[in-house]
Amino acid sequence: YGRLRPTLGAFDRSVRLLVDAAIEAYAEQRRIHSGSVSTDSEGGVRIEWVRPGGSVHLVVPAEESRPPYVYHEVGNDYATEDVTAERLAYWLQSID
Repeated sequence: YGRLRPTLGAFDRSVRLLVDAAIEAYAEQRRIHSGSVSTDSEGGVRIEWVRPGGSVHLVVPAEESRPPYVYHEVGNDYATEDVTAERLAYWLQSID
């Protein structure tokens, strides 16, 4: 879609989730690794972490009325769920 152009709301929600997930991880003496960031055609934010053991995809829609979610694949298990900072930190730990 060319240059990243997230909506301000999607950007803010993404940053809050990442900062809060980093705080959760730090409390357990872990860190959040870098992910690949992109946007969708509506200005939503997508961040993905792909590792040999699995992948985690954070999706923050452009519209604030639509909740962010996380899609995760670990081994043969995969699912989509509403995201909180705690759940994001949990899934990122599971692919380390």
